[in-house]
Amino acid sequence: MEYESHYYEMADRENKYGRFPGNVIAPFLKEHVLPGMRLLEVGCGTAGIIRELSAGVEYAGLEISEYAVEEAKKDWAGNPHASFVVGVSEKLPFDDKSFDCVLMFYTLEHFKQPKTALLEALRVLKDKGRLVIVAPNHELPSVPPTLRFKSTAYRFGFFLNRIVDYVQRIFGKDSFRVLSDNITNAKGIYEKKDDDLWHAVSTWEVAHYLKNHNVQLERFWEEKPLGERRKGTLIGLVRKLPAFAYVGVPMVASFIKR
Repeated sequence: MEYESHYYEMADRENKYGRFPGNVIAPFLKEHVLPGMRLLEVGCGTAGIIRELSAGVEYAGLEISEYAVEEAKKDWAGNPHASFVVGVSEKLPFDDKSFDCVLMFYTLEHFKQPKTALLEALRVLKDKGRLVIVAPNHELPSVPPTLRFKSTAYRFGFFLNRIVDYVQRIFGKDSFRVLSDNITNAKGIYEKKDDDLWHAVSTWEVAHYLKNHNVQLERFWEEKPLGERRKGTLIGLVRKLPAFAYVGVPMVASFIKR
């Protein structure tokens, strides 16, 4: 409970919707999720996004943490359009085609079964509904900081596996690399952002996987054009390589289910 309260208090203090990517996702949801429509947030925390939605949107928040759900219920007790449930992304307790929009805001990287979670999101999403995903993009074959407690040999092996992931990506295979452990799970500490990460998200893999399930990328946001970015020229050159189209930026995307 002590760890959870610290974790969610940190999340609440963060101005997620006053800066990128929250400052593009919030108005996008307001424009496309209208009063009376249903939105599901998978991994809702204490549901700060509700402040950014149009009045009358039917909001459902799912969270694995009982602590977060109880806090959300307290925070939004006066909102008759908000409901919350404790559950997991791999088995959503909702009917097929029951939501107009599903939101995953910095949660996909925390799922141990990301493919299953995406399929579940598509199951509960209506045809022509939107799936909005924000996640860190581990497109390059790198080693996440959460593995710093592992041996050098282990981290080098992980790096080699990430190179294999990239090669397989070129041939159309989506690896969805999941970690065997992370420092929060192993040591019970949370010192850096994403210390509790399980899934090394690749934007290219997610987009490719969803496309194979009849889901089309609608929009992809970047904070700045490449021309205005430090190392923008280098990033532009890397993006010319196969399966590196989204390298250098977090995943901030909207998809439409056909």
